[in-house]
Amino acid sequence: MIKAVIFDYGGVLKKDSKLSEDCAKMYNMSVEEVRARLDKTKPVFARSSKGLISEAEFWNEFSVALGKPEPVDCAKKYRKMYQKNFVFFTEVFDLVKDLKNRGIKTVVLSNILNFQADIIRENKGYDIFDEVILSCEEGMQKPDLDIFLLTVKRLGLKPEECVFIDDKETNTAVAAGLGMKTVLAQNPAQIVKNVNKIIKN
Repeated sequence: MIKAVIFDYGGVLKKDSKLSEDCAKMYNMSVEEVRARLDKTKPVFARSSKGLISEAEFWNEFSVALGKPEPVDCAKKYRKMYQKNFVFFTEVFDLVKDLKNRGIKTVVLSNILNFQADIIRENKGYDIFDEVILSCEEGMQKPDLDIFLLTVKRLGLKPEECVFIDDKETNTAVAAGLGMKTVLAQNPAQIVKNVNKIIKN
């Protein structure tokens, strides 16, 4: 019996942020230039996602990795862009409400930078959920097995009692390996359909 549904955030509950496009505007680069250099910035994102560096340190290290000077007020500019592109998937939030009405726990398990989480909180994006587990607060991130084990432990449930939804197959593969039912997110309607199908079975 399914007792909890665990949601990734970006690409599942809200429209994913356009990082390449935002950074292109901030650094006066083409989107193609930014994308070509994003691999060099991955270690910076990993440290920030685990809460190991501050927002100011993130932008300093990100700029170095990108090979560009840090823009003036870049933290403020990025927050403004992130807020401007903030779009909830109402169909998926309706699913969350329906699950809660059925007595099923609803959980967020998200890889996220602390300043992105701040904006989601400002938009009350976590308020409805029974449990919120964020990489930047736990010091670990998906697809590390430890953050999945932490989640089921905190819920007091077995993996097979949980459904996990994510838009990255690397993450759903780890959850499935633990015994969770999984949904690889493609669009809101598909998420709702697949979750309801699992719960009815």
